[in-house]
Amino acid sequence: MPKRRRGDGRAKTESLSLRFDPKLKFMAEFVARATDRKMTTVIERALRSVANETFIEGPDGQSLTWRDFWDEHPGVREIKLLMIGELELTMEEEEVRAFVLAHQPIFCEPKPVLPAATVPLSTVTSQRTVVPTAQTRSWVFHKERIQVLWAKFDEYVQVWMDTRAIDPYNAGNLMKQQLHDAGVWDIEWPPGTGSDPSPEEVGERKKRRRA
Repeated sequence: MPKRRRGDGRAKTESLSLRFDPKLKFMAEFVARATDRKMTTVIERALRSVANETFIEGPDGQSLTWRDFWDEHPGVREIKLLMIGELELTMEEEEVRAFVLAHQPIFCEPKPVLPAATVPLSTVTSQRTVVPTAQTRSWVFHKERIQVLWAKFDEYVQVWMDTRAIDPYNAGNLMKQQLHDAGVWDIEWPPGTGSDPSPEEVGERKKRRRA
């Protein structure tokens, strides 16, 4: 799998190279001059407008926007897109999604499905159904673990691809060690082994991490 540079999301701005045909470039320049704005501002406003009007279908048929996926950390954003969004994925993204699913207890866990609730609509109509939001019907993402693992995420994906046939838990064990060292490991791995730490151990690791 190709290696990608993975940042920690601390940069306030990022560069984006665009190639316009002459007509589109003139349109942007015209709007910028007519509104006395920088071309960057014109493009930013156009993108925001389109983004706010763009919806995709979630796993339960609900409509999702970019706000459902946004997080200040790039790792959380990427994993959210892979796990929630019904987007066309590249072959590489399919591999990454398979990796996350194979190690799902580390990265996220299913959020309990809430039953539809009924609330009074008005004195004329009796009731209406309130459908749970996308967040109540999808996943809880373990942001702290993703942040710890993100710098080496591609390495773990590659290890899993290389060794899954003979040891499907190898990459997970490596991630487990890194999370142990960071004091944020509080689940069992491999699943079903009963090897999860006690609450006292978890609390002690968090104290050491804060010290």
